[in-house]
Amino acid sequence: MSKNKQKAALMEKMERIADPSKIELTIENIDQFKEKPGRPIDPNSERQIKLKELEVKREQGLLKRGRPANPDSEHAKKKAEQEARKADPNYIARRGRPVDPDSKRQHDEYEKKQRKLARLKANPGLILAMVTEKEAKQEVI
Repeated sequence: MSKNKQKAALMEKMERIADPSKIELTIENIDQFKEKPGRPIDPNSERQIKLKELEVKREQGLLKRGRPANPDSEHAKKKAEQEARKADPNYIARRGRPVDPDSKRQHDEYEKKQRKLARLKANPGLILAMVTEKEAKQEVI
């Protein structure tokens, strides 16, 4: 839009505001005085016609989007079972990978952590040394 057109549009707005007798606001014509962002919409365009049809279908409940759900499928049964479990007040959500109590690796890691804890309890100076070492690394960065 050129500067002259912008000035003309601004002057027209100011004129409307300055002389309220020219404006007769009713419920029917109030949309004329609202500023609409963006470019004007052509109500006869293909897209607008399609949007109107979708809106009518949505109001009637006929709009079907996506793949239809089959209530007898394995997935639907599994989901229903999960919802029933979650509704139970004694349900405890399990997250992550299940732990195998007979795993040799997990058992070894647990023992290693226990030895490290015992060593730190026996010599509290190690904890202080570890903390100061971390602080020194942070200062270097």
